[in-house]
Amino acid sequence: MSLSEYYAQPNSTPWAQVNVPDDEVHIARVIARNPKPKKPSAVSYYEGGEIGMLTKQIGAMATASADEPSIMRIADAIEKQIELVRQKQASGILGATKSGKQTQGDPWIREGMKTVNWIRNGVMKSPPDSPIFVLGNKKLPYWQFSTLAGITCVGAGACMNKQGSITDQKWLGNAGGMGWCYSFSAWRQPAPFFRHLNNTILMRLPNKRHILDALDSVSAYEKKKNGTDKYVLRLYVDGDMHDETAIDFWMNALNARPNISAYGYSKSWLEFISYDKKINGNWPPNYALNLSGGSKFDKIPALRDKMMQLKCTRGEFIAVKMSKSFKATSINTALLTPDQKLLLTQPTKERKVPLDLSEYVFTPSKSYKAEVEKQVKIQFPRLANEKVFVCPSKCGMCLMNRTTIKMSGYKLKEKTVDGQVITVQEPVFEGVGRNQHACGLRHMKTPIVIGIH
Repeated sequence: MSLSEYYAQPNSTPWAQVNVPDDEVHIARVIARNPKPKKPSAVSYYEGGEIGMLTKQIGAMATASADEPSIMRIADAIEKQIELVRQKQASGILGATKSGKQTQGDPWIREGMKTVNWIRNGVMKSPPDSPIFVLGNKKLPYWQFSTLAGITCVGAGACMNKQGSITDQKWLGNAGGMGWCYSFSAWRQPAPFFRHLNNTILMRLPNKRHILDALDSVSAYEKKKNGTDKYVLRLYVDGDMHDETAIDFWMNALNARPNISAYGYSKSWLEFISYDKKINGNWPPNYALNLSGGSKFDKIPALRDKMMQLKCTRGEFIAVKMSKSFKATSINTALLTPDQKLLLTQPTKERKVPLDLSEYVFTPSKSYKAEVEKQVKIQFPRLANEKVFVCPSKCGMCLMNRTTIKMSGYKLKEKTVDGQVITVQEPVFEGVGRNQHACGLRHMKTPIVIGIH
């Protein structure tokens, strides 16, 4: 069976029995954007070279059932790619970084060996070195869980490419790849790649106690820091629930933890419909499902209608192509301190102090909103007469009334930047309303639309 055929349908073949043909592995060579680059970037060797090959090998294994010899084979694959990176370092292809503190490729070796050591020592003896759940940023201020994108996305369609196959993804060097999935860009950094890989392994294990222990640790952290164990969890920023066992695991976990408000996006429609029958529609009340656009089922209305009828479904989340680049938000300078206004006038590379803006200062762009509404009518005629909600790209406050927010002043706060303690101005806000996000509200059935970015 070829690798491309293997990706077409996940099965129960043990990982150790998966054969990765060399001719298909070599597809992973990158196509340089600049035909005559002055100096190839380190990323080019990983994104389309070693890391591309590693992804294909692990991908074939990650779509199969878990057993110890197979997991060991993942460690073998990582070590093989690490050796190739070391050879490039030794030959001078990968030189010193700009800072001169390390050699290009060192982060890949360091993070890769963490996963290798975890596997070699026994994946059930201890959790991986990487965090299982991570707390987001101003754009996505919630706890998050992810697995390897594409590899676990059994319902992927246009988001991957025309064929819905990871083997033709543009980032892997195939000129015909048409996918717009943003997740792969994160793999230019080793930490998220190996974190997603480790979580993919954890989700394949029959015993998932490491995930549950980490989930309870998040609750304890929130209780200690904020005085309540209630928090929002986004399941699968990258990747997807690959089968019914994954859905069953998360729904049982959420039923047992009503303090968590979870939401997510999925293209695994067949798996959700089948699971719904098994549980007689009794979904946990603290989970909201968004039907993710770009699914291979997008053009099957009957299937979409079935998904919309599930009690856990909030509604559709659709991405549209934009006629040109638009900024989804603008900055309300009336909510900035004098120091922040000064920093804003400086080029990013010249700022010695991070700008560190609050999410309160971002205002949805009217031109972006108008363009998204225009494009959804063109690209999705079935929604031409429906009201849609345009996602402003800032997840934490999309439903907040921003007109009441004002800055009453600022306070001085000490902050460590590059080893030095400096004093910064921190704004004090008033008139801040209730913080809500549309994707987590099951009663809000309005289609949510975002411009592809």
